[in-house]
Amino acid sequence: MRELIITPAMVEKKLKGLNVNKSPGPDEKHPKVLKELATELSQPLSIIYNKSIQESKLTKDWKLALISVLFKKGDKSLASNYRPVSLTSILCKVLESILREHFIEHMILNKLFTDQQYGFMSGRSSTLQLLKVMDEWTTALDEGNSVDCIYMDFMKAFDTVPHKRLLSKLKTYGFSTIMLKWIEEFITGRTQIVRIDGELSEERLVISGIPQGSVLGPFLFLVFVNDMPEEVKSRLFLFADDNKVYRVIEKAALDRIALQDDLDNLYEWSKTWLMRIHPEKLFGMEIGGTRETPEYDYTVGPMMVRTSKMEKDIGIEVDDKLSFCQHIDSQIKKANSKAGWLRRSFKFLTPKLFKPLYMQIVRSNLEYAVPVWSPHLKTYIDKIEKVQERATKMLPGMRKKTYEERLKILELPTLKYRRERGDMINTYKMLNGVHEKQLCPTLLMKLEVTGISGRNKLALHQSRCNTDIRKYFFSQRIVAIWNTLPDKVVEAPSVDAFKNRLDKLWKYEEIKYDHKESLRAVRVTRR
Repeated sequence: MRELIITPAMVEKKLKGLNVNKSPGPDEKHPKVLKELATELSQPLSIIYNKSIQESKLTKDWKLALISVLFKKGDKSLASNYRPVSLTSILCKVLESILREHFIEHMILNKLFTDQQYGFMSGRSSTLQLLKVMDEWTTALDEGNSVDCIYMDFMKAFDTVPHKRLLSKLKTYGFSTIMLKWIEEFITGRTQIVRIDGELSEERLVISGIPQGSVLGPFLFLVFVNDMPEEVKSRLFLFADDNKVYRVIEKAALDRIALQDDLDNLYEWSKTWLMRIHPEKLFGMEIGGTRETPEYDYTVGPMMVRTSKMEKDIGIEVDDKLSFCQHIDSQIKKANSKAGWLRRSFKFLTPKLFKPLYMQIVRSNLEYAVPVWSPHLKTYIDKIEKVQERATKMLPGMRKKTYEERLKILELPTLKYRRERGDMINTYKMLNGVHEKQLCPTLLMKLEVTGISGRNKLALHQSRCNTDIRKYFFSQRIVAIWNTLPDKVVEAPSVDAFKNRLDKLWKYEEIKYDHKESLRAVRVTRR
């Protein structure tokens, strides 16, 4: 790892990027003050930061966390039903942010990060991971195979990371001695105070785990679990501490024995690195199986893997048929509930007030990871659209107008149009390296550089599909629309330029305000 010298310019840039709405840490240094005085503070802070690294020392305030608690669910008298939220020093977070960039640069430059980790990393996201996994699953089902997937979670993963083992891993990844000493000082000897209703507890020592509420914490955890995929021959994907291991079942007996061997290896890994697998969050799901498929009881060490028909995968309810019906129904219910709350909370709603509130509170529920579960059945397309149709009626004078008229007045496109547009934006990001290309679905393998009249130079190849599950999945459904886009749009120099050119191209498409329509360009192509 190369040497790092922190300059005043680096500090000033970080200070000017602070969010002034964040709460100050235990040292009571408010981010608004630090941001306003960024130029004046950059010089002395750069001296302090360099001195901290050189001498491997941190002031006591930088190692103290102020803990607030948020109720999750269940019995309010049980402490385990509350989520701790840690506030740490803003000044220390600025230093951590600079160091994190330095560490990530080292890991990327030397290609040390596993391709199976999608959490807390730029160019990777939960949606991208789900698209990658579902691409493999829908392909397997289309070829007549099934998939056995095991979901597992670690107990209090961030709180139980052993410090000495973490430092040993950092050393194997080439971290310099001076940085190893600073990190050791950063993660050890930390203290915390719990605050409830303005009352403070005694200061207590934190004896293990990644520092909560810190900038470096998530990165350190990624490094700690980075070698997990090396333990298995099946496919293993991680999103921070959430992980799943699966195998396509072609030869039932052999493939399931191989998957069980991988589970045994993961259990040994967890014992070696002192990470406990949560027995209550250990589930297996057979995707696309039939009644004739013999059952197989998987185990992880002494724990039995319980079978499930549906599991929540990074916020998406995935069922064993990949229909996403249950997920769509639950999101519709949640969005309608939020729309009702909006109506009850604001007695006088104007279009100007309604639009941002609706987009943030209601519509967002219907668009998280939507490329993964986007419906093709008219029943569900209509049910989703009904949410927006009902929500726009709550405005004064809108009830007697048609849905299309309300959308035009509010300048809100249909949710179906939003999904089509989102598909194109994600496709552009994958083809142009905004998402890391090796992590994307297989659509990149189907790229055709062509000069055929009427097709763009970056046309995609349409594969033959045997099932609707595969036919209507992202990497297949985007082909027809993408191939109608002109070169001027697909060759846009940036994501923002692509969005602007696409919006200009589709400005007068009927689907924008009528969800029963489809894109005119696609209809012409199909004829």
